[in-house]
Amino acid sequence: MAGVLGRWVGAVGEASPAAALWLGAIALAMVGTRQPARRCALARAGLVGALILIPLGLVDPLPRLDLAGPLRAVAPPSWSRPPAEGGHEPSAARLVRHLIGGRWTPRGLALAYLVGFGANLGWLVLGWWGMVALARRSSAPSRGTLDFYATLPYDALLGRPRLRVSSRVRRPVLLGLARPLIVIPRALERPEARERLRLCLLHELAHAECRDPWFRLVGVLAQAAWFFLPPVWWIRAQLRLDQEVLADHRAADDFGPFGDYASSLVGLADPSATPKPGPAARSPVAAAGWAGSALFLRVLMLVRCPFPVEVRPPLWWRWGLPPITLAGCLLASTLTLRGLAAPAPPACPHGSFALGRLVLADRPYLLPISSPRAFDFTFEVFGDPASLARLRVAGQALRPSAALAPEPDWHRVHLHRDPRGSWLQLDAQTPERSPADSPPSLHSAGADPTTFRNLLLTW
Repeated sequence: MAGVLGRWVGAVGEASPAAALWLGAIALAMVGTRQPARRCALARAGLVGALILIPLGLVDPLPRLDLAGPLRAVAPPSWSRPPAEGGHEPSAARLVRHLIGGRWTPRGLALAYLVGFGANLGWLVLGWWGMVALARRSSAPSRGTLDFYATLPYDALLGRPRLRVSSRVRRPVLLGLARPLIVIPRALERPEARERLRLCLLHELAHAECRDPWFRLVGVLAQAAWFFLPPVWWIRAQLRLDQEVLADHRAADDFGPFGDYASSLVGLADPSATPKPGPAARSPVAAAGWAGSALFLRVLMLVRCPFPVEVRPPLWWRWGLPPITLAGCLLASTLTLRGLAAPAPPACPHGSFALGRLVLADRPYLLPISSPRAFDFTFEVFGDPASLARLRVAGQALRPSAALAPEPDWHRVHLHRDPRGSWLQLDAQTPERSPADSPPSLHSAGADPTTFRNLLLTW
């Protein structure tokens, strides 16, 4: 179980930059789209793509683009390493360095993610349990209600949802995925509530025709996996609103005039706010006093929308969006932050050689030990970028980054060698691979003495 959770957290961490870019792009595209049907299609593609990015973070379908280099270029260098010997380190820099570089930071972040992920999944399981309990405790409607339900239009490949009655609900709800179920309040079975029942059933049938329950589940899973990314919350909320708007328009086409549907919708949401005959009837939402709410926006799209609302997106939109989604996910999956973490050296249980302090001036120094076949050689050197550039480690030259501070400071060097070759790393820079097979040695090509400390050779 721990291994599965570890792989899941690793996949999420690997795909986090791609998911942030992908969901942000989908949110911007939705903001620039005014048709609810097209926004729904974009939101569905965004949520499905966010889930696809997790396995893509493990398989590496395309070469990776490491974002660690640009991040290091803008990060203060003094926050990523200890101060010079005897120097003063600001408290803020010390705090940030310990938070970022501490060994407990990845574990803390992984634990925080698992807590949030588990809470979202727990909420999903709780909702599923409540849905099952509600379905089991519901009862069959009367024969007249069933006959009336069978006369309502329904255009979908799947069968018509089942109809049940329960006194535990105040409004009709659509439940289930493979075998959808509409549960209505018992009060809607009365003869005087027949028009309200017709409105409710048309609305829920419209949700079933569009397969909205399936994409609500996709939204819940995407939000559980990426709950720490704000765009996924906004996309899911906008998807729910657009689904309601589209269901209203599809139901209103079969119910009657949009104004009558809007008035009945407000009366169903709050019976005490049902508008009376007169001027107030022309603005049912004003009678309800819910300006700014989701109901207000739904009614506004029915009676005051400045453009014709598409019940479904155009054919070119529906057929063009899936390949664009797949291509966008593949491109986004190339982003990674692997370079932020220095490669962990392999365990060397056989032996080690340590040296506390060493001062060199224009002469090579070879460690007084036979060269192992595979080893890790780490040490700290004090100098500026110019002196670092003159240093040779096992015959390899250091290449200080252009963003390195010009003042002399302590820098950490790590040389790793194995049968495949060797790589040399300065501070947190991306390691440079080389086929060199030289023994561990130091050469400071300069007249000024160079100071080394904490030399450690492990093999």
